[in-house]
Amino acid sequence: KALGVERGGTVLDAILRPAMAAEGSRASDGVPDMTQISDINVDLINENLQVRYRRDEIYTYSGTILVAVNPYKFLPIYEAENVGLYRDKKMGEMPPHIFASAEAAYRNIHTTDMNQSCVISGESGAGKTETTKYILQYLCAVTSSATKWVEQQIMEANVILEAFGNARTVRNDNSSRFGKFIQVCFDDNFEIKGAIIQEYLLEQARIAFQALEERNYHVFYQLVKGGEKAKFLLDPIESYNYLNQSGCYSLADVDDVRMFEELNKAMTVLSIDDDFKDGIFAVVSAVLQIGNLVFADVDGESITLTESDKRVTQIIANLLGLPPANIQAVVTTRQIVVRGTATTIPLKISDARENRHAMAKALYSRTFTWLVDKINATTNPGSTTSRFIGVLDIFGFENFAVNSFEQLCINFTNEKLHKFFNHYVFALEQAEYEREGIKWGHIKFTDNTLCLELIEKPPNCVIRLLDEECRFPKGTDLTYLQKQHDALSSHSHYVKGDDRTKRDKGFGVRHFAGDVFYQVQGFLDKNKDVQQDQLFEFMHSSKKAFVKDLTRFQDMLNQERKMIMGQKARTLDRRGSTVDDTRTNKAKPTVGDTFRRQLASLVEVLDSTTPWYVRCIKPNATKSAAKFDAAMVGTQLMYSGMLDIVRIRKEGFPIHVPAQKFVEKYHSVGAFMKERLSPDAKEAVRQIMRFIKAPETEWQIGKTKVFLRSTVFEPLERLLRDLLRTRAVLIQRIWRGYRQRKAYKATLLAVVRLQAVVRCAAMRFKYLRTRRAIITIQSHTRGMFAREFVRELRRKKKEEEERRKREEAERRRREEKERGERLMEESFQKAQKELFAMARMAEMRVQDLSAAKGGDQSKTLDEMFVFLAEDRHDGAHNAQYLAKINKELDDMFAEPDSSKAPGNRTLRRKKRVEKKMLFEMQHEEAVKAEEAFNPSDFTMLQFADKYFNDHPKNSSGTLSMRGSKKGTVDDPMPKSEMVVYTKQTSLATSLIHMHNPENV
Repeated sequence: KALGVERGGTVLDAILRPAMAAEGSRASDGVPDMTQISDINVDLINENLQVRYRRDEIYTYSGTILVAVNPYKFLPIYEAENVGLYRDKKMGEMPPHIFASAEAAYRNIHTTDMNQSCVISGESGAGKTETTKYILQYLCAVTSSATKWVEQQIMEANVILEAFGNARTVRNDNSSRFGKFIQVCFDDNFEIKGAIIQEYLLEQARIAFQALEERNYHVFYQLVKGGEKAKFLLDPIESYNYLNQSGCYSLADVDDVRMFEELNKAMTVLSIDDDFKDGIFAVVSAVLQIGNLVFADVDGESITLTESDKRVTQIIANLLGLPPANIQAVVTTRQIVVRGTATTIPLKISDARENRHAMAKALYSRTFTWLVDKINATTNPGSTTSRFIGVLDIFGFENFAVNSFEQLCINFTNEKLHKFFNHYVFALEQAEYEREGIKWGHIKFTDNTLCLELIEKPPNCVIRLLDEECRFPKGTDLTYLQKQHDALSSHSHYVKGDDRTKRDKGFGVRHFAGDVFYQVQGFLDKNKDVQQDQLFEFMHSSKKAFVKDLTRFQDMLNQERKMIMGQKARTLDRRGSTVDDTRTNKAKPTVGDTFRRQLASLVEVLDSTTPWYVRCIKPNATKSAAKFDAAMVGTQLMYSGMLDIVRIRKEGFPIHVPAQKFVEKYHSVGAFMKERLSPDAKEAVRQIMRFIKAPETEWQIGKTKVFLRSTVFEPLERLLRDLLRTRAVLIQRIWRGYRQRKAYKATLLAVVRLQAVVRCAAMRFKYLRTRRAIITIQSHTRGMFAREFVRELRRKKKEEEERRKREEAERRRREEKERGERLMEESFQKAQKELFAMARMAEMRVQDLSAAKGGDQSKTLDEMFVFLAEDRHDGAHNAQYLAKINKELDDMFAEPDSSKAPGNRTLRRKKRVEKKMLFEMQHEEAVKAEEAFNPSDFTMLQFADKYFNDHPKNSSGTLSMRGSKKGTVDDPMPKSEMVVYTKQTSLATSLIHMHNPENV
């Protein structure tokens, strides 16, 4: 609003809508479709891929062509939810992805009558195998679950093909050493009905030789590590010559034992029974044993078997179900059939060693072919083969330090596919121009027809000359090379060599991706494909079913040729005519000629489909994540044909922009124009073009799109950038002012809030400090008052205790005095009674004596008390006691001297006497009471009433353990309830506890 800019089709839109602004944008932005890059070239393609690669965006479009850069790490973009994101979406609606290409092929097979194909190419390690698996995964995921078993079989077929056809190379840990074309067939409901696999050019040389840090095919290592040692007669992995050449026995993050289990499971899914599985692994083990044959030279013309060789042949014979003699004959001799007569010729040691390798290659290659045939038989769609999506996983262009026959075939394949690719891209561009009604002239593109004619067009071509030399009895690699030099040296694409040394070793071919020099050593042997007829004749009588069935593929090349001819006879071109090949060749087929026919058949099949190209790129040679080697990627872009895409786009109109989007993007240019832009998109485009004075030859308007060349596009972009810069500065000025004002207000508000918080904190701190001081004073004051109060309480308590002590002492003194007086009185009374009793007894005694003596009553006092000395126990003691009593009585009843008061000593002595008398009297009474006490005189209830303490009742009505010593009991328990009667001989513990001093 501040700029007065409308929301529709303005500078603001160009800024806020990246998809629109990306039309014709820079490579440094990392655009998803490289056809939108202005002034496109290989360097800009490389830069664009690098920018996206660093953002983990490994997929990029170039029109309908998908470029995939190997990330060398796991990316979570292939899950089930990702499949759902691309389901029923057109290409371009979602970010670039392999699922988008697979969905485009699947949608097209619904809407058109054309079959589809996905052509995947790239060098080893670029990710072709994984890309193939992701396409198959997507196709299996989007079809109905009713065909789940077929889909599972198709996915498990990849496990078998990888085990037997993939190996580790210096560039890739899981490199496919063969090409394959998988036709996924659909029924009328567009559900997967089955699949047909065609394999191309298995690399047989790897069986006998591997370079350093490479491995043989995966199945060898899986079998040795995970197979049953006794059943397959396996030895340690280091003992096999076919496995110990490179020193590499394992792969990082790969468990060969687990992979062997996966291989067994895949074979089961594909209906390979246990007997045939054992037979397959037995043949693989036999191939490893063949490599351990060494031989001993006899006379230069023949050989003999060493002891180790005899052991090895015995093992091979057991594994193949053949007699050992048959194996020994195969490895030491060869047969020549002349006019129906077979002649056996001993092998020289060099021939024997080559024959050993040929024998291993024949067994392994036939086993691989048997597996492909079995997979096709299991996943056979039947008659439903008219509607399919083909997935081609083929080798990329190769140029090594040493190139041989395999590289020639691989580069020949790439030349074929490159020609098809160029025509396809040219056809797309042409169709775009025709659809939009654009006037255009002839566009030049790379035509590699001459290179293909050099390799395959008879009578003089590389393959034909090689086949002829193979059929020549005395033909060698050097004679073939010399004849080829003579026949083809004048060809524009044939390179003879700069010096004599190179000319004598090989030849060169000028391919579309550069010159490649091939060394001819081994060309003839690799092209012949030794049949091993003698071995296969013996295998017809094998005891093992698989070995016997393997003989069906004895003449494999002839079978390949028949199959190719049958496919051609059934193939219909786009016009409905039958494509037939009436050429015949009665000569023995060769590898090169068979491969040429396979390739021609493949191109014819692709030509009948709508192709979708996936160019896989290897970002670095070290297989490292997040590392992008621009030079290496540039070389691959050149090999993959991206240069031709660039050339075709440059020579035509490289920028294609929908007219409506063009107006939306460049609508702001109207700010410089005097006239207002027309609401019609095409007329608005013309107004803008007239304003910038663009030559009419450099741009055209089609039905829906604007077609531009760089000479027009770049000035328009500069004008737009200038305008954007001006408006951006204005926006920045307003935005920065707004942001600064907002920041100032925010800062001011923050300062005010901070001040408020600080002031609040200061006041609160002051309040807390004052409150703490007041509380401290209060605590001290209250403590002082409390201490005074406690001291006063202690003083009063002490006084009260002293008063109680005095009262208690006074009470006790009074009680003791009263008790002493009472005892003295009682003692006095007793003494009187005793005296009276003694007097009475004395009187009676006197009377008795008087009566006995005649009435004489005049007796002395001693005579009167003589009875006290008679009939007594302890008379002397009693006499003393009586004397003491008499004396004390005399003293007691003596008249006191009234004239003189008793002294202190007298009083003390009197007090001691009284105290002693009291003690003796009490002791005497206690003894008498104890002697006189009879428990039977008391009832238990009386005893309880008299002696038991009062006890309160508890809540349950039973006796409480606390007595009444500490106070009066308000509601005591009746004493009768405290008595317990028992017949036991001992008291219970509870009764004993009642007599504790605390309780009683």
